[in-house]
Amino acid sequence: MVHPPSDEDLFRIERAIGHLARRVRTFGRRSAGDIHPGLSTAAFGLLRRLVESGPVRNRDLTEVFGIDKAAISRQLGQLVRMGLAERFPDPGDRRAPLVAATPDGARRVDDMLQRSHRMLRLQLSSWTEAEIENLRSVLERFNTDEPPLDAGDAPQGDVSGR
Repeated sequence: MVHPPSDEDLFRIERAIGHLARRVRTFGRRSAGDIHPGLSTAAFGLLRRLVESGPVRNRDLTEVFGIDKAAISRQLGQLVRMGLAERFPDPGDRRAPLVAATPDGARRVDDMLQRSHRMLRLQLSSWTEAEIENLRSVLERFNTDEPPLDAGDAPQGDVSGR
């Protein structure tokens, strides 16, 4: 049965999300620094995406990250200067270059992910399989559910559909 969360539920959820966001920012800064001193967390996010996706156009990255071309270009420039990414002509369309992680960039991301997985494995070592599955499931749902456009669009009263 679906029921609206209480004010106390909302307060505790917001506080937990805030704490998680701080941990994620700290992890991002630390991970970026582990990959290369001076690497920005924004460029780190792009590098991870390049490793996961393979060669892409700048335009594809602007769509995925929802930021403008200039910001993507600056962050990619940082990755290229550090030897973590490279640009090359798209064989199918010479007008639009592709960008990809270099082998060194991919190796550094892989090393960082292995360290991250060791930390998560240690943190979750006392959790049951059901608790781990529940955490994964709840996080996936929270991250994929579309929130209302603004608070004025939020449902009022009974949201059970009856």
